[in-house]
Amino acid sequence: MPIRRLKQVILFSAKTGCVFFSWLQTHLRIPVSRTQPIKAQKNFAVITTVELIALLWTFYLVLLFTYDHTFFGDRHPVTYLIAFGSLLWSLFLIRNLFRVKQMGYAIRYAIPTVIIFWNFVEIMGRWNVLDEIWVKPYEYWFEMILTLGIFVALFGVSLLEKRTT
Repeated sequence: MPIRRLKQVILFSAKTGCVFFSWLQTHLRIPVSRTQPIKAQKNFAVITTVELIALLWTFYLVLLFTYDHTFFGDRHPVTYLIAFGSLLWSLFLIRNLFRVKQMGYAIRYAIPTVIIFWNFVEIMGRWNVLDEIWVKPYEYWFEMILTLGIFVALFGVSLLEKRTT
């Protein structure tokens, strides 16, 4: 499918289910037909991947500019707003996540929830409130060995289950 046609399908076609695309269509005054021009199933893997990449890079850039002292710095009130705003936003999303009944949708909803929560964790680490074990792995040897043991056990269980099926 050519890029031009893909843009039409995603942004300029019929009503999508995406809040962001609906907002774009409304605020850019894009005429939206009420009938679906192309009858196709949604590819949730592609949608989830695009959302994941967009969120990761968006919040990476937000934190990058926030930490830079030319813009704000890591002790600026805007940084506090981003940290605690991300915490509140993720708590709101977690509350909504518990109401989701379908597993596939719950996984797709959980990915951005965790990414938004991770902003709070990143800023807490920057403020030295949290001591991140991956920064100093030799100081947390027990946790590292425990994690390795869990991965080995899960790998062993998956091999045993594969043999029985």
